[in-house]
Amino acid sequence: MSDREQLTERVLEQHDRLFRCVLLRQTDDWLSVEFTMQQLKALVLLDTMGSATSGQLARGLGVGLSTMTRIVDRLAESGVLTRGEDPDDRRATRVRTTLAGHDFVARLRQLRHEHMARLLERLSEEQLEKAAEVSRFLADAAEVIDAEDHGAAALK
Repeated sequence: MSDREQLTERVLEQHDRLFRCVLLRQTDDWLSVEFTMQQLKALVLLDTMGSATSGQLARGLGVGLSTMTRIVDRLAESGVLTRGEDPDDRRATRVRTTLAGHDFVARLRQLRHEHMARLLERLSEEQLEKAAEVSRFLADAAEVIDAEDHGAAALK
């Protein structure tokens, strides 16, 4: 195994260790969610996108349109999203999160931030500086990968 592969393995091990602890702290919060995993994924994706057609959501989640219709129906019944006619294509249904849906997703994100803030409070200023730098490196790499993936998807 090369030095780079060994370093990558060490980072992955520490990543697993970190997220095992962070996720354990959030288990109760996530277990109280009354949506299926597909519904939750759709809600988070939609909140990130702002609005989308059912077809765009289906492609984003990798599910069929009929499955997406059932997911959207359940989420609309729960009051976390609305659907209506797409002004650009009257045959399509445009879906948006409601204020309640946005607040729900924001609350889950806030819980994650609170857990991470508690963790970061334990670091010295020097450690926090290093963590900020490493976080920036990882975010930069993630953005590059995201751009590459979206570019590849646009070519299909």
